[in-house]
Amino acid sequence: KATVSVLNCKRAPPFRRQRSQYTPPRGASGCAGTQGRAPGSGAAMGSRVGKAPMGKHQSTVAPDHDTRARHGSGGGGDGGYVQFGKGRAAASVVLDFDCTISQTHVWFALRKSGNGGVSPDRIPRDLSVEQVFGGRERRAQLEGVFSFLTAHGVQLVILTNNYKEVVDKCIACVGWEKYLPDVIGRERPGTKGQIVAALRESLGAGGGQWVFVDDDQSNVASVEAANRGNVKTIYVDGGVGMTDKHLRDLLASCFPDGAPPGAPCVT
Repeated sequence: KATVSVLNCKRAPPFRRQRSQYTPPRGASGCAGTQGRAPGSGAAMGSRVGKAPMGKHQSTVAPDHDTRARHGSGGGGDGGYVQFGKGRAAASVVLDFDCTISQTHVWFALRKSGNGGVSPDRIPRDLSVEQVFGGRERRAQLEGVFSFLTAHGVQLVILTNNYKEVVDKCIACVGWEKYLPDVIGRERPGTKGQIVAALRESLGAGGGQWVFVDDDQSNVASVEAANRGNVKTIYVDGGVGMTDKHLRDLLASCFPDGAPPGAPCVT
């Protein structure tokens, strides 16, 4: 059976060409975890759910009063904002994309196809949906969890160092826009820790329990430091995206007193 190319996926909107190009961080070469250790960490990787110790609060991106968090002016027709939070949520989950939701690092696929210069319209023609998200079983597992979470009042947002436009296209290829309508991309200013803090401040108590999921330990540390232990973090080890153990951690973090009936069986 022929694979479906992300570039030619009929379900996804076409790219709008952009002139600006970005240079990937110095020394970056692939998913965190492909070498068995997290970047900047001397410890071997492993799944971790917990709270950060109390520490000095870092500066945050100033939130708007109408529960919109600024993330720059790139991509989309939202004027540089993402609408996140309408009413009270059972929990709020901020997810990385590359090597967290996806199984491969789409950003580095863009970098490779662009000979070092990265642009959102340079997605490789041979990059398939299967390469990005894994096989049918993994995609069904992820969709089952996302569907259950959103059905029970959990709001999801993607916070990525990739382009918003690229991630939007990948998500559209598998029809997950209804679960993941908000994507904050690399066009926005600030660290992930600062952006999560801004989202939390803009929503106040309405955000419920906050959870952050990422495959880069430096991002996890940034969120823990900037949010002073008020966000549960899940570190995605292995370099191939969330697996069943990370999904179990996610469900447990969103529903610490036990998941509602009908929770997906993640084995």
